[in-house]
Amino acid sequence: MSAELLTVEGCAPEVIVIGAGVTGIAVSYYLSKANIRHLVLEKSQELGGLWSAQRWPGIRCDSLIVKYSYSFRPFLSDQCLVPGETIAQYLRDAASELGMAKNIRFGVEVARADYRGDEQLWRVETNVGTVRARFLVNANGYFADAPHVPAFAGREQFRGKIVHLRELDRGERSVFEGKRILLRIELESPELLALEEAAR
Repeated sequence: MSAELLTVEGCAPEVIVIGAGVTGIAVSYYLSKANIRHLVLEKSQELGGLWSAQRWPGIRCDSLIVKYSYSFRPFLSDQCLVPGETIAQYLRDAASELGMAKNIRFGVEVARADYRGDEQLWRVETNVGTVRARFLVNANGYFADAPHVPAFAGREQFRGKIVHLRELDRGERSVFEGKRILLRIELESPELLALEEAAR
């Protein structure tokens, strides 16, 4: 992989931002506005973080959409709680309209980041090489990539199929058709929203 991938117009970045979700996009906007050279490293192939990665039927924001709306590019909607795909599209549109693509590197996963006091630089190791910068912003969110599958008594004897919501894609309901469904809920969480979708 070319070392150019980890530069901005051939120069080393001053700031490295990990993650191109809601926070990473906002950080990139303000850094661009201040003319600060930066890279946003995103391990997936699209921006939007959680809202692009989570695709199960019925996913939507369980908070008022104003919390996911940027002051510099307001989200206008008649709905308070909007579908996940709508939020993902809003984030893609915001990044596109504000010209952020030149700073985002897709498919670049951070393996390690260390601050080197002798150099006064962050050294960030990725799957495509190492990059250094004066500042590092961790905007990778707090949701794990692998879903939590709780242990429960009798799981080993269960002969049916265990499906985690994160394994489903938007609109995919065929896995439930003609089946009796047991929904295990750990928290008051997205599973409650999925119940309505699964019942259709």
